[in-house]
Amino acid sequence: MLSQRTQARVLIVDDNEVVRTALAGLIRGDRHFAVVGQATGGQAALGAIRSTNPDLVCLDVQMDDIDGLSILEQIRDKHMNIRVVMITAQSTPHVVQSALSLGARGFVIKPFTAEKVLRALHRAVM
Repeated sequence: MLSQRTQARVLIVDDNEVVRTALAGLIRGDRHFAVVGQATGGQAALGAIRSTNPDLVCLDVQMDDIDGLSILEQIRDKHMNIRVVMITAQSTPHVVQSALSLGARGFVIKPFTAEKVLRALHRAVM
């Protein structure tokens, strides 16, 4: 795991409430993770990162205010210890390559399964 804590702290960023709720439920079901917050967009995500100090961010690409790739770039530049797993329906080769080159530790395509999400999160914190 990332540190000596028993659980990695996870922030969920997605503009869809159903997706956020689903992710929170399945992440809370894994003893290795603790959901420390949720954000509905890019600006909210940046504030939540400062206030919750997560180890890991689940990040959508398409949001109303700031897109997830821009948020990923800011995380890489200002919060190098935070790991990011993209969870999105935007899965064009350009988006996937951009996310990975910006430092994403995983990429899960919506619709997702609990197994795929948890596997990506575990790999990201290893």
